[in-house]
Amino acid sequence: MYGEDLFISFCDKKPKYGFAAAEDYRENPTFVVFDLIKIMSMLPNNKIEVDPSWGFTFTENAENPLLIQFDNFDGNKKAASPAFLMAMLLKHHLKIIKSEIGEKPKELGFWFLDKFKAEEKERIKNGIKDACGLLKVSFVEVNV
Repeated sequence: MYGEDLFISFCDKKPKYGFAAAEDYRENPTFVVFDLIKIMSMLPNNKIEVDPSWGFTFTENAENPLLIQFDNFDGNKKAASPAFLMAMLLKHHLKIIKSEIGEKPKELGFWFLDKFKAEEKERIKNGIKDACGLLKVSFVEVNV
């Protein structure tokens, strides 16, 4: 309701978020990551339904069955887990929240719309919980 789209751009040394990152997508789509909630809802291990608008690709390693691979400002390809990228977005949001309320929140509340099936919603919750864990903030599911 009051935010920006969850885009991250790696075109520059300092990542850009939201509208600024979405602008980078127009010129450099392979440097921009988005749709993390959608990606988290899918099963890893070659079960990802690739959206043709995505400029990023997918890979894996021994520790992570799903990594998002994207171009980086330094000319290299980088890869990160959806939870790590979500943590980057949440960290950006935490800075904005802190500037509004004067302190960093100890917990973040999430409201999940019913457009996802139960098992997809569970995967999303687990991914966001992992992201919150990386930031050392508590995950709270808000039921309305």
